[in-house]
Formats: sequence, structure tokens, C-alpha cells
Amino acid sequence: MPITAKQREERKGHIGSSDVAAILGCDPWRNIYDLYLEKTGKLTDDNRDDMRMEAGNLLEEPVLKLASKSLGELLIGPPTRVMADCPIIRVNTDALVKGTDDPVEAKTHGLFSPSNDNDWGEEGTDQVPERVIVQCHAHMMAWGRDVCHVPVLIGHRGLCLYTVPRSRELSDLIVERVDEFWRMNVLADTPPENVQPHPAIVTRMRRIPGKVADVSPELVQRWLESKEAYSVADKARKAVELELKAALGDAEAALCGELGAVTWYESPRKGYVVEDGVQRRLTHRPKGL
Repeated sequence: MPITAKQREERKGHIGSSDVAAILGCDPWRNIYDLYLEKTGKLTDDNRDDMRMEAGNLLEEPVLKLASKSLGELLIGPPTRVMADCPIIRVNTDALVKGTDDPVEAKTHGLFSPSNDNDWGEEGTDQVPERVIVQCHAHMMAWGRDVCHVPVLIGHRGLCLYTVPRSRELSDLIVERVDEFWRMNVLADTPPENVQPHPAIVTRMRRIPGKVADVSPELVQRWLESKEAYSVADKARKAVELELKAALGDAEAALCGELGAVTWYESPRKGYVVEDGVQRRLTHRPKGL
């Protein structure tokens, strides 16, 4: 079932199944630094609605009901489960298969836009994204089971059912890495090394009014140099672009030998504050395309 506001607040004090994927570096949307900021209370609350997440929550129960036709009767929304081998991990499992207690992790994929389905292989296999494999292991470890079922509603494919078997090596790695993260980063309040938070996460970091931080002069120097390099490169780009446009004369396109062609065609421009209109966009087209 969708996670409640209370559960979201409680999650700040422990590691959930999706958090494990971030710690192991296989979550494309969050990394270990993002998670560190979240667990140490350094982020402001993000109340923005995420259509994909909301839709996934709303469709979770229908996906589980469809999956029950193949898996049998399901217990939907079992209680939060604490992992015996690593109590800091607590999972909110979508469902359990009645009679076996095998966990079920429901997913949706590619419902709103064309997407790469390569991570979702042949139905009936364990060919699912790495982050899902890690999530499944968190559920299997918490419930003491050896398989986790993954029903997925995939755009243009419909409902597909996968089964992930438990790997003892991955299970051991999860316990090791989660314990290390909790002790070395969260409890010690020390950021992970050799990784930076995502840009969207940085904007959510809490700022203390009047607080002044000590920042390495070397870092500031690199920032200033990068700004200067960008400015110089941008000026050079604009100068060469102006020269190229002038070389087109009254033409809309030009051939450029082995490089193909350059075009300067009109294209629609969406009107927001200004009225709708057209604008030209200089585009390089490689030869043969």
C-alpha cells in the first residue's frame, strides 16, 4: 500500500528497501549522499507532487490484484518488518503470498512516456533493474524468504511477472554496507566521500540564517576558473556562430563536405510571456543523416 505521511516521517530513523538501493549505488534518482542528507535531517520537506510516484501508488493495489491471479491470494500491506540481521533496516512490503509469505514488490514502468525497457527482460525471469533486485533482497531478508515476486505494469506490454531469487552474497553485502553507512555517515554525521548530491537535492538543503562556513580556497578558485572558462568559450562560440550565419548569406542551409550540412531553418517558438512566433535554430547535421 502507498506509504503514509507517518511512515515517511518514521523512515528518517531507519533504512527502507529503496534506501538500500541508494546505498549500493544502483538507484538512478538518489545516491548515498542524498540519503545521508535525508537521514540526518538536513533537507527541507519536499511537498511537490510527483505524478509518476502518485500514479505508481494509486496503481499499486490494482497491480497486486492482477498478480494474484497468478500468485494466488495475497496479504496486501502487511505490517512493517524489521530485519533480524540488521535491525536498522525496516521494510514496508507491498504484499505477501498467503501460505508461503513470499514478499511481492509491485511496480509500474513507462506509463507516461516512451522509455527504455531493456532493464525489464523476459517475463518469468529475474531480469529486472538492479535497484529492484536490491529492494527485493531487503524484503526477502526481512521476511526470511528465498524468492520475491515482482509484478510490473509496463506501458505497451501490460502486466509482466518476474521472480527474483535470493543471493547470499548480495544479502551479506547489504548488511555490511548499510551498517557501515549508518555508523560512519549517519551516526557520525559525516558526508560520504567521493560522491556529490544531486543538484535538485542541494536546493533542498536547510540553510541556517547567519551561518558562515569555511570553504577551501582551492574549491572557490576552481569555481572562478570554470566560470571564466565558460565565459571565454561562450564568447568564442557566439563569434564563430555569427561568422557562420554570415557565411550562409541568404541561404537557409549549407553543405560542408564530410561534415554533412548546416541548417538555419525556422522553427515554432512557444509563447509564454511573449506571443507565439518563430525563431531560427542553427543545427549541425552529420553527413549521412
